[in-house]
Amino acid sequence: MKQGCSRWFGYFPSMHDAKSSKSARNRTSSLAKLTTGMRGEFLMYATSTAFMQASKLVTALVVAGLLGPEGMGWWNTLQPIIIYGVMLQFGLLNGMGRNMPYFRGQGNEQRERHIGRVGAGAALLSGILAASLVYSASFFVSLDIVKSALRLLALAVFSQQLYGYANVLLIASMRYDLVSLLQFAFGLLVPLLSLPFASRWGLNGYISALTVANVLAAIVALWLAPHNIVPKFDWAETKQLVRIGFPIMIGGALYDLLRTVDRWVILIFLGPVAVGQYTLTILSMQAIILLPSMINAQFYPRMAQRFGATQSYQSVSKLMKQSFWASSALVWSLGVALLLTLRPIVVRWLPDYQGGILAALIVIAVTMVTRPLAVSVTSFLNAVGRANYFMIIQAVTIVVQVVLTILAALGNSGIVGVAIAVAVTQVINTLVLGILAYSLIRREEVEVTL
Repeated sequence: MKQGCSRWFGYFPSMHDAKSSKSARNRTSSLAKLTTGMRGEFLMYATSTAFMQASKLVTALVVAGLLGPEGMGWWNTLQPIIIYGVMLQFGLLNGMGRNMPYFRGQGNEQRERHIGRVGAGAALLSGILAASLVYSASFFVSLDIVKSALRLLALAVFSQQLYGYANVLLIASMRYDLVSLLQFAFGLLVPLLSLPFASRWGLNGYISALTVANVLAAIVALWLAPHNIVPKFDWAETKQLVRIGFPIMIGGALYDLLRTVDRWVILIFLGPVAVGQYTLTILSMQAIILLPSMINAQFYPRMAQRFGATQSYQSVSKLMKQSFWASSALVWSLGVALLLTLRPIVVRWLPDYQGGILAALIVIAVTMVTRPLAVSVTSFLNAVGRANYFMIIQAVTIVVQVVLTILAALGNSGIVGVAIAVAVTQVINTLVLGILAYSLIRREEVEVTL
């Protein structure tokens, strides 16, 4: 473990050292044998993802009981600082996640490794910047609980940058065996640290536990990484990665915003009770969205690598279709199960939420059809360097959804009307993305025939 820490800060031989690189490969060869092709990779990755998400959910519920409503209220208020702190990288890690497999596809492994080192330098700098800003903000608040929480959050933000870098590095290297191990480790560390820390020191203990979990998981990942990582600062490469990654990052942030527009509209126009009834829709959406994301993590680096090797939309489109059908098989299965079981489950165990059943069923029925295609096309656009198109489409979609959901809320149709508005927006968004991808592929086919 000591070697892993030292490699991160550059005291051990660089990745160009053959002996050091061989040592890194040997550490992970046995794990690679656990997976055979994409099916084995997916099973292990899906299992680890489900374990990590379940661990975080159960831990959060137990911590909520330990902290009480006030403590959790402050945590829910401050948590976005960690989530949005990564945006200070201006999409550089997104660019790294795309360009590493892209140049590997071109056979330029030296450039691939160089990008990994530049990403490490960016993670350090952005982590220090984000932590400094959060710590500085603590001097402008008067409440002691918020002041101390912000100072601990500064460390949490920095540790999240390291963990995020390690995760992107492994996915871009298509080492899903190591990603799975990382997620299992994080899923174990979160409850083992959070529960005693929160019980002893409250909110500050919970934040400290998450910080330690991030740091330990990042150390494990970097120790097991297939390359020895020594941070490097290259302004020209940084600009290139930001140029590629910034629209990818903004597009993802806009999608996250899109997922919250409906609940804000409901809160403003229909009140908090209606938002509570809408919980069934929110939870169902979260469950459905997770599945295509797992598939996407498998196909996206392969799409970027294929495009680097071929510079062909048609070639990448074959992987896009495979991603769509793989996502559809999972999402349709879950969607049908939810459509059949949601009502009896709610009537039996959650009778107070029966008013939200119809809205949830509407959104489930549409999302299970649209989401697999939307995710697959998004991966395609990002892989072929057309993420700016996706960013623009998402921005317009948000405007459309705001307008439609407000009109629905004002039309006395309640959360069912809002759900219909969300469903219509999803259909429009998916159709536009699908038409865009088809036009790019078709245009290339015409140019080839000419």
